[in-house]
Amino acid sequence: TLLWIFIAWSVPAVGPLLYLGFGIDRVSDRGFLKFLADEHLLQTRKGTRETAPRAYWHNLTGAPAANEFQREFNRTLDALIPDHPALAGNRLTPLVNGDEAYPQMLAAIRSARHHIHLQSYIIGNDSISREFMDALTAKAAEGVQVRLLYDRFGSSLALFGGLFRKARKTPGFQTAGWTQANLLKRQFQINLRNHRKTLIIDGKTGFFGGINLLDDHRTRPGNPPIRDYHFRAEGPIVQELQYSFLHDWYFITGEPPEKLLTEEYFPHTD
Repeated sequence: TLLWIFIAWSVPAVGPLLYLGFGIDRVSDRGFLKFLADEHLLQTRKGTRETAPRAYWHNLTGAPAANEFQREFNRTLDALIPDHPALAGNRLTPLVNGDEAYPQMLAAIRSARHHIHLQSYIIGNDSISREFMDALTAKAAEGVQVRLLYDRFGSSLALFGGLFRKARKTPGFQTAGWTQANLLKRQFQINLRNHRKTLIIDGKTGFFGGINLLDDHRTRPGNPPIRDYHFRAEGPIVQELQYSFLHDWYFITGEPPEKLLTEEYFPHTD
């Protein structure tokens, strides 16, 4: 509080504007609403213990640990984060930069049969972002359910450049923008952003990491790529990536948890 008073007094023209954009008082309010949304979805997830998908998650923890260290480690984690158990049997493939990540992600999208869930902080209005949007739109036209969640601040070039316009007109293609700024609702908090970058295909294959959908992440003549990493994931971890996407989707769209936490989005995998 004293810091904000000092800033407002020191720079009277800019200080109040900085407070509107970054004031701490609004963070707790919006954070609490996010907490309530997460708790609602979590309770719905717990309530399906005897049916998919909760039963599958629960049963995965029954596999015996390989040694005493692993058993003790699992007990410690279970005490700290009981709703997110350590899951064995995953396969992770590291992908360096967009040069390795984008081809595999696009191939996975084009192979989808039931649904595609994509979340990204930055979606640019450039060649790679258009290639992804074209691939997603084509799958939606084939009858695959597509959900796209982007950050309205990070993806402003795509948003105001009309990149999502065609997607909104395609049946089965749902888009939503993560935002905490709405003057009509007396909200203005530009620093509450969502930086998650995940892709889930049919609930069986996932991608996650630090790579946005942007040409700067791949090699171009005279321009080395931004150095970052992504991971291709298979196994139980994909269920957790799916849940992470869906609780963000629920918070922004309000789509009923009973519709989101179903076996079709959390299929049993070997």
